[in-house]
Amino acid sequence: MIYFFYGENDYEREQKIRAIRAKFTPENITVLSLTDADLELVSREIFGADLFRSTKLFILKDVFANADTRAFLEDFLANLNRLPDENSIILTDTKPDKRTKIFKDLLTRATAQEFPPLKDYEHKKWLAGEVATRKLSLDATAQNELVARKLGETNPQNAI
Repeated sequence: MIYFFYGENDYEREQKIRAIRAKFTPENITVLSLTDADLELVSREIFGADLFRSTKLFILKDVFANADTRAFLEDFLANLNRLPDENSIILTDTKPDKRTKIFKDLLTRATAQEFPPLKDYEHKKWLAGEVATRKLSLDATAQNELVARKLGETNPQNAI
């Protein structure tokens, strides 16, 4: 399975990745930032079959970071038919270039999801949802204070 998660909302993107990671044992998960990795070695690891690990998850970050990572991504997409069935790949980036053919190919060939930053008016609703989900006790005044501080307001009464 191939996933492509992108957008500036790091928290929501990481939550989605964490949910997928939970399905794998830690020793079968490899997390790499493509800007720091040997791309040829990464390619061999992803496309090579491993007799000792049955299912593997690769999390590749910063896939649109520079020309080298975009070339790697283009090669990756060209060789998808060689990908072992037991390998799952998560590709992530904060600000991919949406104008490129590579981006458009990823949208059609992977399970893609965008995680845009919250708009100012969405923060309070999001916080209320998180408080309820985590079964926390946080009154409306405290929630307004948190939202106001996040948005940089000096008067929490003016919060959304």
